[in-house]
Amino acid sequence: MNNCDVCIYVKSNGVDENGRVVHSTGYTAETPNFFARSRFDYIDTVIPDFTAENLEKVVVEAIKRQEDAEGIKTVSYEEQKEQSVVKHKSYEELMNEMQSIGESLAESGHFDDLTRIVEAVLGKGKKASDLKKGQEEVIEVVIENLKEFMDSLPEEKQK
Repeated sequence: MNNCDVCIYVKSNGVDENGRVVHSTGYTAETPNFFARSRFDYIDTVIPDFTAENLEKVVVEAIKRQEDAEGIKTVSYEEQKEQSVVKHKSYEELMNEMQSIGESLAESGHFDDLTRIVEAVLGKGKKASDLKKGQEEVIEVVIENLKEFMDSLPEEKQK
């Protein structure tokens, strides 16, 4: 759900003695007279000189206060984006991993299980060696299924 971070009630301050507009006052908390709110717990509830720049300063300060009060560390959008990047293995890396797991299973007497798991993903009579570039997601599924099977084995049979 997309909720706004702040809902500001803006009260006009009219004009000064020279007829120039005086910046409005912004409120970030509800009163009996108007509705306003903010998702920031440490935000100033009144912004006497309400401008976009001053609103930004108040939000930044609220975030800093929350970091200090709660011991949290915020990250920038760029840092968040970098952290959420999923690194994909190459075809060769995946095939090598699948081969290594397959050899381990075959050596421990689970060749039939290996065949059953591969055929469950690829189809009857198909082999892992049939997989080609462009099928990396399918290879990952086979690897995951093989790992799950290995994890279900008693420890002495996993070697």
